[in-house]
Amino acid sequence: MRTALASLALVFGLSFSLSATPVKTGFGEVDISPDIGMERPGGYGKGYHQAFHDPCKARAVVFDDGEKPVALVGLDALIVVKPHVEEVRKRVAQETDITPEAIMVGASHSHSSGRTGMVQQGDLDHADELVREIVKEKPTEAKALNDWIWAKEIVILDALIQKEPIRSVEVQTIQIGPAVFISNPAEYFCEFGLQQKEGSRFPFTWPVSLANDCVGYVPTSEALGPNGGGYETRLTSYSNLVPEAGDQIRDTRIALANDMKPDAVPEPAPTAKFSAGWRYGDVPPELN
Repeated sequence: MRTALASLALVFGLSFSLSATPVKTGFGEVDISPDIGMERPGGYGKGYHQAFHDPCKARAVVFDDGEKPVALVGLDALIVVKPHVEEVRKRVAQETDITPEAIMVGASHSHSSGRTGMVQQGDLDHADELVREIVKEKPTEAKALNDWIWAKEIVILDALIQKEPIRSVEVQTIQIGPAVFISNPAEYFCEFGLQQKEGSRFPFTWPVSLANDCVGYVPTSEALGPNGGGYETRLTSYSNLVPEAGDQIRDTRIALANDMKPDAVPEPAPTAKFSAGWRYGDVPPELN
């Protein structure tokens, strides 16, 4: 049984014009790499970090016109979940003039990051002992392991539905001049992002994946239909919304973006015609 998607709550639409006043812009980053040996996020079983190629970063950009600053935050993390985002917004609002609704937090979906998903601490505290035992008892034989993975997912899903039978998600768009940033709180199929770009009246439309929360895989209705398939469509604790959920998320965000009026695309300052440089080779071909 797939989970219904509730009315999309917490609707944030922020319009920020680059043409109205001078804008200050600031960037920052910090290393958030996990340690070797820490639990690796993602997949349907446990794994642990053994080596890294590049560091994981938290990066932020702030746009401030003196009246309504906004912040876009990107984390090298598998996902972000609502409680983490709420804590980030709370701390930022306490120390700056940036209000919670003016902050968008997205994840790069790095599997080489710290453990921010999938099941969070406390999610299964209400479940009975059988559920906790099935989750813990991981077999080693290949076929048994495969069967255990999907059985585990069903019992986890059942426990999560008992706790939250209907999922609600935040809708947020942030306009910066001629660009709009649209939050997608999921591993959202690429086709939806292309449709958001096509449906938006902004010249620059940027879907931000895994932003402000994560409701798991959100496939298209076609992928969930008789000719679809793939592991993302299998009923699990991470893929369980009704087939029309992706359309709901897409349409609500397009509508919110189109409530805003894009600024004109700034024209770059004209540059003088290039006349310097190395002229030694500026000659026609010589055949004789």
